[in-house]
Amino acid sequence: MEFNQNHTGKITPEKALKMLTDEGMDVTLAQATEILSFLRLIAGISVKKILENPKTNKITKEEALMEISKLKTRK
Repeated sequence: MEFNQNHTGKITPEKALKMLTDEGMDVTLAQATEILSFLRLIAGISVKKILENPKTNKITKEEALMEISKLKTRK
């Protein structure tokens, strides 16, 4: 199993490992890396589904910008 040294996002595999072990899970760094990768995949799919136009199943630039501005105003 390879470790992704070029991780994206704010949570590193090491930080994920600490978070998981703090919650009582007995996982290795390799397992924490796989869990983090899976969560990123699920997040990406979720965002894509939210932004898809139901008529065309494609995301338009305008729709993406509108969703981003909605998220910013909620904070």
